[in-house]
Order: sequence, then C-alpha cells, then structure tokens
Amino acid sequence: IGLDYLPMSVGFRSRYCTGKLCPDPGHEEGPFIDFLLSLGKSLAAKGVLFLMDDFYVFLATKYREDLEKYFLFPYLESDTLHHCMDKRKMMETVRALQIPLPDSYWSDLREDIVKVARHIRYPAIVKPIGKFEIEGNQAQNIYRFFLKFGKALRVTDAEELVRLWEETRRLGLNILIQEEIAGDA
Repeated sequence: IGLDYLPMSVGFRSRYCTGKLCPDPGHEEGPFIDFLLSLGKSLAAKGVLFLMDDFYVFLATKYREDLEKYFLFPYLESDTLHHCMDKRKMMETVRALQIPLPDSYWSDLREDIVKVARHIRYPAIVKPIGKFEIEGNQAQNIYRFFLKFGKALRVTDAEELVRLWEETRRLGLNILIQEEIAGDA
C-alpha cells in the first residue's frame, strides 16, 4: 500500500502497489496519524512503515508508541533521530568523536557570523540545519529553506555570506556555514 497526499504520486501507478490518498502530514499531522492508525487496524498482520522522507520519519517516531501496535517500526529512537536530522547536533557528535569534517559554523549572533565571514575560505556553502527544525517535539520551518533557496547555496565572499545569514534570520531560519572541499564528489 502506497500512501501520498498528492494524487499524481508515482506509487499510484504501480502494479505492485495499491495507492491511497492520505492527509498531508505537513499540514494535517493529527489526521495523518489517525489515517495511519486506521490503516494499521485494518491490516491482517503488522505492516512495515517505509517512510520516504525525514519529516515523515520524525512524525512516525513522535507517535511511535501508538503506531507500533500496528506496524513494525524500523526507525531510530527519537533522541538519536534528532541528532541525525539536525546538522548542528550531528556536527557536535562528529567533533566529539574526532572525525575530520569541513570547517563548519552556526550562530544566532551577527557578530559571530561577521568573524566567520572574515576567515572562512571561499567559496563556502550555506545550508539549513535540517529539512525542518525541531522545537520541543514540534517540527518548524518544514522545507522553508529548500522552497526559498534550494538544497544549499554557494557564497563567494564575506559580504554575501553576512547578507544571506541576515536574510535567513529574518525568515526565522537557522543555517550552517561550511567550507567547500575542492575536487570531485
């Protein structure tokens, strides 16, 4: 069974999958979870949730206790999942484990960003701290950076970096600034 809130989903065209429209998880969290629970109750055996997006995994993990009654749940515990989804937390973990990584910065303070802008190598990469931000147990700014700017931006000088940081802060977004590693992927 393939679920999507968009009727043009490719899963609805598969001969191996029965497509079902469901509520939009980004705008109808409660109805989406209720839909999953209702679907789970109708299954002859526990289903397996194969969620195709970080936000859906976040929601399912948030309602794990209820969903586990009807679905096998192959996802990380909430705290571990948040460390994987929030690039700031991931960077802190990587640094603590002394794993090499590109120079990476984030701050809520403009003066910190001005200092970073003076010494980081250019071009540099600016990206969101995640596809969404987690405040308490709620998702905020779901895909807002991506919808406005794309996956990431390349900045070529200090002025552009500070201007972009200011723009993202006005939008209520938190960003990560990283040195660009030259060469092929």
